[in-house]
Amino acid sequence: MTGRSGRRLGTFARAARIAAVYGAAVLLKRVVPISALARWYWSAPRPTSRHELQRREAVLVRLQRLRGLESDDCLEAALVRYRELAKAGRSPRLVLGLARPEGRVAGHAWVEVDGRPYAERPEAAGSYAIVAAFGERGLPVAIESEGR
Repeated sequence: MTGRSGRRLGTFARAARIAAVYGAAVLLKRVVPISALARWYWSAPRPTSRHELQRREAVLVRLQRLRGLESDDCLEAALVRYRELAKAGRSPRLVLGLARPEGRVAGHAWVEVDGRPYAERPEAAGSYAIVAAFGERGLPVAIESEGR
């Protein structure tokens, strides 16, 4: 298959795979410890172009919008990004944080690449105290005191 129909099939396959990985996270996050999820979602690096990584991110964003949960599904989205960035050889770090806005406890999950939040406003992630982080192969990494 070549040309337009081949691209459509590739887009459909990419979307189906990311939707399945995302959907699994929706269910698994309720019964599997985050340390196990981090190991399961890690993927060995494979040659991936920057353009392909952008396509995968676009699929994830569309999936979030379709569900209408762009701000309420941070763990699912972070796990998918962690997997896709690891697969692309970008050395991601899955990060979990807690904050106390207005006296209540709030949690957030995001991914960092080269020490900076990926697909996340830096000020949003910066308002959380990091409580756990996972790096290569889903293994826990030391949490540096970053003044957060």
